[in-house]
Amino acid sequence: MTMTSFLSSRKSVRHFKNRDISPNTIEKLNEVFRMINTDSQKAITFHAYPEGETIYKGLDGHAGYNGVMIKAPAYITLELDSSSPKDRVMGMYRAEEIISMLEDEGLASCWISLFDTPKEVKEQVFGFGLYPNLCIAIGYPKARNPFVAEATTGRLPVDELVYKDEFGAQIQLETLERLNLDDLFYYVRFAPNTLNSQTWRFVVKDQSIELYLVPYKDTFYYEDAGIMMYYFEQMFQMSGYTGKWAVEEDFVENEKRVKIAEIKL
Repeated sequence: MTMTSFLSSRKSVRHFKNRDISPNTIEKLNEVFRMINTDSQKAITFHAYPEGETIYKGLDGHAGYNGVMIKAPAYITLELDSSSPKDRVMGMYRAEEIISMLEDEGLASCWISLFDTPKEVKEQVFGFGLYPNLCIAIGYPKARNPFVAEATTGRLPVDELVYKDEFGAQIQLETLERLNLDDLFYYVRFAPNTLNSQTWRFVVKDQSIELYLVPYKDTFYYEDAGIMMYYFEQMFQMSGYTGKWAVEEDFVENEKRVKIAEIKL
C-alpha cells in the first residue's frame, strides 16, 4: 500500500448506507474486544453496539462531530482506564488498530467525542456504570458525489513540524531525502488531530526520531499523540524501516513541550 492509499482509506466518513453490519462482523469485533478488555496492559475498554438507531437517538443533541450527531448502523465505544496521559496515548494507539480491522471488513468510521456528554446521558444510553470517553460511528460508506469537491484543510509545512538534532533547529529537505523520510513527513501531517491543532513535533537524530507534543491553548492533547504514533509506524514501514515507538516512562511537561516517544532508524 502507498502512503496516499493509506491516508485515503482512513478518511473520516459521516454518511453511511442504511445497511446493517453482518452478525459475523460484529462477532469478530466482540472477539477482539474480549481479548483487549481482559488485557492488564490494555489502557482502554471497547464495546460494540449494533443497535445503531437506539444509540443515535440517545446521543442526538448530546454528542457529535462538531456538535452534529452522526447517524450510523452501529457504534463502538472506547472508555479509557484512567485520565493519565500515558493511558490516553496508548488507548488511542489501540483504537487506531481497531480502525484498521474495520477497514479490512469494508467498514468506514467517524470519531465522536463523548468527553462533554453528561454522565447521566451515558448511563441512559449505554447502561449503568458505562462512561465511555469516545465513540466511533461505523458502517458501509455512501458513495461520494463526484460533482462535489472535497473540503481541504491547511496543514503546517514540514519544516515547522520537524527539526534536526534538537528542538527548534531547522532541518534541510536533503537530510530527509537521504534518510528516505521526505514523503513520510509530508503525508503524516494529515493524521487526524484535535481542532486541526497539529501539535506533534519531531526531532530527527542520527539514529532515532523523537516525538513531542506542544500545547494548544495551554492543553496537551495526548490522544493525538497516540493516533500519530500509529500513523507514523505504518508509514515508517512503507518507507523501508522496521522500528516501533518506545514510549517514555514518564511524560515530563513544561510550558513548551513534552517528549512522548522515540523510534530507532
